Amino acid sequence: MSEFKKMSLLGKTFVIFILLQPFLDFYFFYVPPLSTIFPFAISTIIRIIMMMVLAFLYLWEKPDRRVLKLIILYLLITVIYFGLHILNARHFTSLSDSNFNFSLVGEAFYLVRMLIPVFVIGLTMHLKFDLQSFSLMVQFLGWVISGSIVFFNLIKLSMASYGSGFITGNIFDWFTNGDPGSFYGFASKGFFYYANSISGVVLLLVPFVLYLVFTTPKWSNLLLALVQLLSCLMLGTKTAAFGYLALLFGSLILFLFSYAIKREKKIYPSSIILVLGLALVSGLLIPFSPMSNRNLTNEVTITEKQSNKVALLKQQQVLKRELEHKAKGKITPLMRYIQANYQDYSLNPEFVNGKYSYIIDPEFWYEVMKAPLKKRMDYRYLEKAMLDRVKKINHNHLDNWLGITYTRMNNIFNLERDFLSQWYSMGFFGVLILLGPMIYLSFRFIFLLLFKFKKYFTFLNSVMTFSILGILAFSIYAGNILDFLTSSVLLAFFVGQTYILFKKTPQQKKQLNEG
Repeated sequence: MSEFKKMSLLGKTFVIFILLQPFLDFYFFYVPPLSTIFPFAISTIIRIIMMMVLAFLYLWEKPDRRVLKLIILYLLITVIYFGLHILNARHFTSLSDSNFNFSLVGEAFYLVRMLIPVFVIGLTMHLKFDLQSFSLMVQFLGWVISGSIVFFNLIKLSMASYGSGFITGNIFDWFTNGDPGSFYGFASKGFFYYANSISGVVLLLVPFVLYLVFTTPKWSNLLLALVQLLSCLMLGTKTAAFGYLALLFGSLILFLFSYAIKREKKIYPSSIILVLGLALVSGLLIPFSPMSNRNLTNEVTITEKQSNKVALLKQQQVLKRELEHKAKGKITPLMRYIQANYQDYSLNPEFVNGKYSYIIDPEFWYEVMKAPLKKRMDYRYLEKAMLDRVKKINHNHLDNWLGITYTRMNNIFNLERDFLSQWYSMGFFGVLILLGPMIYLSFRFIFLLLFKFKKYFTFLNSVMTFSILGILAFSIYAGNILDFLTSSVLLAFFVGQTYILFKKTPQQKKQLNEG
C-alpha cells in the first residue's frame, strides 16, 4: 500500500486499470440487458476510456521525445495499414446475400481493441514496477479469479463453463455422480464470460505464483497455488487442466536448473515437496474432474441423437420449414439431402445451420459430409474449412496480406486458433503490426536466456518468460485468448514487466528483489 501511495497519478491509474481486468470480464456485461445498452460491450468501452485517460496522463508527464516519435510512427503505420485493409474489404465476392455483414465501425472498434495490449506493454515499460508491487498485483488477480471460481463452485452458484445456466453439482459431487452428461453440469467458470479465455488468464499467473512458492514457501503462497489448481480443474477445459500440470513441472525444472547452474537461491526442500504435492493432488483429481468425462459425454450424445429417430425426424421437419422460408423456396435436391442426413454424419447443427449454412453453400457441406469422421467432429477443422472456402470464392491474394476483416470472419465462425484467427481476419500485415511487438519481445527474451545465459538467466527471468510462452502456446491450441481483452491485457502487462527485469543491472535486480 505504501508503494502505491508513492506512485504518480499515471502509475496509480494504471494499477487500477490492471486490477479491474477480471471484473470487466463478468458474464453480465455481455448479455441483456447490459449488452443492449450500447452497440459494443460496456467492458470494452470502459477499457478504451481508461486507456484514453492513461494516454493523457502519459503525455502530461512529458515523455521522452524519442519514445513519442516511435509512438507516432507506429500509429501512422497502423492507420495506413487500416486504410488498405478497408479498401481491400470493400471488394469482396461471396455466396452470401449479406456478404457476411462487413462493418466499418465494427472493424475500427476491433482495431482499437487490439491496440490496447500494445500500449499496455509500453506503459508497463515506462512505469517500471518493483518486484514487490508486481507480486502483490499478481496475488490480487490470482485470488479474485481463481478464488471466485472455487468459492462459487463450492456453494453451487457458479455459471456452467459450457452451455447456459448454473452448475448442478460442485467438486464433491464429482466423486458421487460421474455419469455421462455430468460434464455440462459440473464444469464451472464462476461468473466469468468465457471459459477458455479465463483459463488462459489463470495459467498466465500460475508460474509466478509457483515462483513465490519456491522462493518464499509461506502458507499463503501455497494456498493460492492450490486454489489455482482447483480452479483449473473446475473450469473443465483441457487447456486449464493439462496446462496447469505442464506449467507446474516446467517451473520445477527451471527451479532445479537455476539452483544447480547459478546457485542464485537457497534451495527449500519443503518447496519441492509442496510442488510435488500439488502435482499429486492434480493427478488424483483429474480422473474425477469434469474434463475427464467430456469425451464420454460427447460420444453418448452422438449415440442418443442417432438412435432417437422419432425426435430427430421432428427436429428435421421444423428445421425444414424454417430453412425453406429462409431460402425463399429455392431448396435444391442436394439441400434436402444434407438437411435429412447431416446429423447421421455426426455434424453439429451449430455449423450446418449457422451463418455459413448449407443453404448458402450446399456443395461445401456435401464435401464435408464425405470427409473422415475424425475431421467432421473436429470443430476447429470445420471452422478453418469454412474460412478457406470463403477465401477461395473471393479469390483475392491480398486477403492473405490484409485479411477478410474481423467482422466478416466473426459472422462466418470464430476460429479457435489464435494467430491463425488474426491472420484470416487482419492478414499478415495486421498480425505483424498488432501482435508483432508481443511476438518480437517474446523471442527476444528467449534469445537473451539462451545466447546470453551468463548475464540474463535467472530463475525469475526464466519463469516470467516461461509464463508468456506458455500462454502463447495455449492460445494457439485453444484460441479465444488474444482477442479477449482480459487475457491479452494481462499478458501484455507480463511482457512489459519481463522487459524491465531483463533491462536491470545485477545491482538493480538485487534492489528489485528486495523492493
